[in-house]
Amino acid sequence: MNSKPILTGIACLVAGAALAQSPIQSEVDVTRAFEPSVQNALKLNVIPDMSDTTQMRMDFQYEITPRPLSYGFAVNPLTPARIAAVGDPERYPFYVKAGLGFPMQSVADVRYAAAVNASTRFGAFISHYGRYSKIENDMSVKEKATKSDNRAGAFIDFNADEDFTISGEIHYDYRTLRRYGYYRQNASAAVFDLSDEAMKQYFQDGGIRLSIGNSFTDLEKFNFKLDAGLDLFGDRYKYNQMAWDVGLGYDGFLKI
Repeated sequence: MNSKPILTGIACLVAGAALAQSPIQSEVDVTRAFEPSVQNALKLNVIPDMSDTTQMRMDFQYEITPRPLSYGFAVNPLTPARIAAVGDPERYPFYVKAGLGFPMQSVADVRYAAAVNASTRFGAFISHYGRYSKIENDMSVKEKATKSDNRAGAFIDFNADEDFTISGEIHYDYRTLRRYGYYRQNASAAVFDLSDEAMKQYFQDGGIRLSIGNSFTDLEKFNFKLDAGLDLFGDRYKYNQMAWDVGLGYDGFLKI
């Protein structure tokens, strides 16, 4: 039987127990070189916002210097209104006007008025205007352009009082004219008559008119006026017609 290993084991246990009873203090300093590492760059899959957020604000200062208004003219003061009494010019019962003009024209106006008494007045009138010139047409031909207006008539006024009047008038109108502007070099081949006599035209009109009513000078009372008329019209082509009209006008206040 071999006893050496057993003794060796016992000796080791005795030595371990002895060491356990005394503390062991030691310091360990470990030093290692630093080795930095950089990872690979990654691309972000995001579109950048390029909107300009800069805001401009105007900042200025100003001032106004008042100055008196100047103008280059002076305003004259208005003179006060003046009222002057002018006498009524003398009225003549007879009036005549006549004249001639160039190119050849004629004018005449004759009027007569008379008073029977303070409330009744009557009169008559004749007027005339004529033109006897020539007008050149598009074919460089001067055509006669004769025209005349003639009117004759008579009237009567009766004042029942200061504000009520009855008046009547009778008249006759005769107008002539000559058409111009037609190409009459070949009048025989025309569709209608282009002779000198056919170019003449006249119109005649006769009528009578009656009026009854107030003069509308006093509007504080009821005013009225009634007009009635009858006209007969004709021309050289026997185109005759008759027309009549009646009108009523009123104004003012009716006191009850």
